[in-house]
Amino acid sequence: MATDVPPGTDYYTWDWRQLETAIVGGADASKSDKATFGAEVSVPQTLIDAGNIFFNLAQAMTLALATFDYNVNALVGDGTNGPWKGDAAQAASDNFKFFHTAVSGQVDAINGRGDPSHAIYNQLWDAGYSLQWAINEINSIDA
Repeated sequence: MATDVPPGTDYYTWDWRQLETAIVGGADASKSDKATFGAEVSVPQTLIDAGNIFFNLAQAMTLALATFDYNVNALVGDGTNGPWKGDAAQAASDNFKFFHTAVSGQVDAINGRGDPSHAIYNQLWDAGYSLQWAINEINSIDA
């Protein structure tokens, strides 16, 4: 029997059945029913996988940005000292710098702006492992 989980985030007012339902998919249910219900609402591996995707994205964007910067520098330098010179080169250099700043800002945000605990991938990994811990604890209590 699944227990309805109230809407919103005020879980401090939830009873243990509502908490169990939110974490493992149901309360007062058989192990097989909980596994079925849980697979619909509570799968820690999805959070871990999402963390891996964000980590790989940050790594790929960092490498792409380094390659981009290398090639921009080879082409225009700072807009005045590369093989391509003149007003068009300066305009291109300014655009390339803008692009670099925008992409670098996104990478910085994904990486937690200097604080690894705020990195998106670390938060997702932690959430996945915490959810797995909660599932294991509830299942051991219910055993």
